[in-house]
Parts: sequence; structure tokens; C-alpha cells
Amino acid sequence: MAKKKAALEELEEAMESLEEASASLPPPNLSLGSDLADIHISGTPGAAVSPGMILWLHGNSGSGKSFHAKLLMAEAANNPFYDEHRLVVFDGEYGSNFNNSEFFGRKMAERVEPMEAKSLDHLYDAIEKLAEKPVVVIVDSWDAWLPMSALAKIDEDMLKREKDKDPEGSYKMEQGKIHSERLRKLMPKLAKSNSILIGLSQHRDNIERANPYSPKDKTSGGRALKFWCHLELEMSIAEQIKKEVNGKKVSIGEEIQVTVRKNRVNGLRLAFREHFYPTFGIDNLGTTIAWLQENKYLKNPGGRYTAPFTGEAGYYLEDFIAKIQDENLENDLLGLLKSAYSDYMEQLDVSKNRKRKYE
Repeated sequence: MAKKKAALEELEEAMESLEEASASLPPPNLSLGSDLADIHISGTPGAAVSPGMILWLHGNSGSGKSFHAKLLMAEAANNPFYDEHRLVVFDGEYGSNFNNSEFFGRKMAERVEPMEAKSLDHLYDAIEKLAEKPVVVIVDSWDAWLPMSALAKIDEDMLKREKDKDPEGSYKMEQGKIHSERLRKLMPKLAKSNSILIGLSQHRDNIERANPYSPKDKTSGGRALKFWCHLELEMSIAEQIKKEVNGKKVSIGEEIQVTVRKNRVNGLRLAFREHFYPTFGIDNLGTTIAWLQENKYLKNPGGRYTAPFTGEAGYYLEDFIAKIQDENLENDLLGLLKSAYSDYMEQLDVSKNRKRKYE
């Protein structure tokens, strides 16, 4: 009896230690690099993507897809929960040439592993093998890889042209079928190993538009990418950010329009804008301030911003941002964003005027 009691006490102590250890771990949720993006996706700053998820970013060239993907990887590199995760990038376009250390930090730069794949089939083979253990994978982009059948057809047609023969048929572009079959198999592996897959796609002109209301752009690869992803973000350049230099207005950045097309985090499909500067990246503070001002939660009479935590004096934008940073008022601004977003969503909510069928 005494032995059983001692064993029970030992088990209880072990459970308490496990609970304490779990409580000390950081949350596995990752930020997309801006509080405004996170709060529009999950309702919580600092939480947009979780282990086991597939994130699909698509849009026009230069709309910030690769940057956002690497920001997410940088978040993982700096979160102890992901210390055992491999950070792998398949850069099939050979176009993501950011200075990783400068934009995303030393930890991410030291851990990121570039990998290659011969075809779309080989790419999925590699991802499946990687996902047997914890990993964060970026595929930049899905458009860069053709199926083996298409590569074989290209080689076959090349040989025919060398012999002055006309190729027959068309390339067997089977991306959609491959995505559908392989993502179905990959999903449970990602969930089991707490892995994350971030896939990018380029927009292309929709030359088969049936009417003026059809989308102007489309993505390749069929419908499987949309079906299997947990979070789908469409990105585009809304307008240029300009600054007057020596009497001339010069473009120094872009306002990126981000539209949530699919959201398995909380179901909401909202849209927002982020400020992006090629020399800096995503301007988290500037993005937050712009949204608060646009939605009338922050005043800027005469271009001078005032906030409850900065006193009555007004500041021009750059001075306002400098004051927030110099006086460590970032959490105050974040608090204002949280309360403003809560009020904003309350105005959108129809449930308070409806009676649910089931109590």
C-alpha cells in the first residue's frame, strides 16, 4: 500500500513538472510579421499560422509574397518551440535574393537550408520525407516546377525538332492532379510532425475570361492548392508610397493589399493594407497607424497624430513613430489596435441581433 502511495505521489509530481514545463513553452503560433495581418487572420496579434498548417500566398510579381514567407520562417527561427524544426527553402525561381541576415535576423540566416528538386514530383517526394520530422518549408514558387511527364514531353519534342519533325500533341501539364494526390497524402504528415508548409504562386493573365466579371488573374495548378490550404492570402500592389526629395516626389515603397480568401483559423475573410519598403521590409508600426487613422481610431488633424498615450501634442508621422519607439510605447499602440479592432468587429457582427437556433 505504501509503495502504491509513493508511486502515485511520484506520478503526481511528474505531472505537475510536465504542466509547469508546458506552461513555460512559448505558443507555437507564428506571426506574419505585422500585428495588423495577425489580428485580421486570427483576432490575436502574434498568431497567424500554427503547426500542421498549409499557407498559400499568391499574387502578382513584387507584391511581397516571398518576403512574407521568409518573415514567417524568421518568426520560427526565434521561437524556442521550433528549435528542433528544420527551416527549408525550395527557391525554384532563384529570385528570392534578400539579405537574410539583414532583413530576417542572424538566427534565421544561420538555420535556413536551400534545397532543389528536379520536377514537381521530386519536390513532393522531398517534402514528404522532410515532413517525417518537424520542418518549416517554403516553396517559392509552385509554378517553378513541371511534372516529370511534362519534362519528358519537352525533351521528346526537342529531339523531333532536331530531326525536322513536328511535335504532336501538347505538354501534359498535370500539376492539378499531382497537387491533389500529393497534398492529400502530405496533410496528415504535416499535422503529426507539427510542420508547416508555405507555398507561393504567381498570378497570370486570365485570357479565358468569360465575361467582365470574371477574375482578371488566375493561378496555375488547379483547385487543389485552395482546397487543401488552411490559409489563403491574395496579395497585390495597391499604390506607391512617395516621399518628396529635393522638390521631387520619389517612390520609396508600396501599400500592399492583402485579401484573405480562405481562413480556417477563424473563418473571417477580411482585407487590409500593409506598408512595405524595399530598404526595410514590412513597416509594422506604420501599417498599424495607417489602419487606426483610416478607421477613425487615431486622430491626425493637420497631419499631426495624437494618441492617448502620447499626450496632447501632435506629431507628424515620422516623429510620431520615433516617439513610440524611443519611449517604448509599442505595447500602448498594440493595446489601442486591439481595442479598436474589437470595436470594429463588433460593428460587423450580426449575431447580437439574431437568435441562434440552438441554445
